[in-house]
Amino acid sequence: MANEEMNISRELEQLRNDYAQLKKELGRQEITNERLIRESIRRDLRFINKKKWIGVPAFLIIALLMPYLSEEIGLRMPFVVATIVMMAILACANYIRLSGLDDNQMSMMSTQEFLKRVRNQKQQQFNWLKFTLPVLVLWVGCFVGECLHADLPREMLYPLFGGLATGLVIGGTIGLRMHNRIVGIYEGIILQLENPEAAESIR
Repeated sequence: MANEEMNISRELEQLRNDYAQLKKELGRQEITNERLIRESIRRDLRFINKKKWIGVPAFLIIALLMPYLSEEIGLRMPFVVATIVMMAILACANYIRLSGLDDNQMSMMSTQEFLKRVRNQKQQQFNWLKFTLPVLVLWVGCFVGECLHADLPREMLYPLFGGLATGLVIGGTIGLRMHNRIVGIYEGIILQLENPEAAESIR
């Protein structure tokens, strides 16, 4: 009888030790997963933050190109000034918009606060597209009107409009790909914060 009690006592002690060891291993695994998720989010945020400067070279190109076009093809000065101001505003707005999240904020906020901020940034990305597309269409219409007003010969209009169309296609393709990439990053961050197991399974 005494031997049986001793065996049961040993088994119970072994079970306690096994449970404690399992609990410790699960805790380590949870910490490791959290670190991996945070590092993945930091990489994504650094990628987005780099794109906030993309409007600066575009602004500089327009600021140098528009006065030249004004002299060469007769664009009127109000249109030239309005274009340069528009590009400056868009560059500043893009910088501010993509500066809304960084890895420092992630360490200072709770998970729910950070998740709310990510959702807000994702919505801003869609709002930015809705804003810039009409502005672009309006500018193209004004540019075509300026060229027609200048009464340029056809041999100048055709290559000018061809270059404009080519620039719109290339720029639009790059812009939409960048938009989809950023939206995808935000959706990935949301998935990792809401359901870490699901995010781990699709890596």
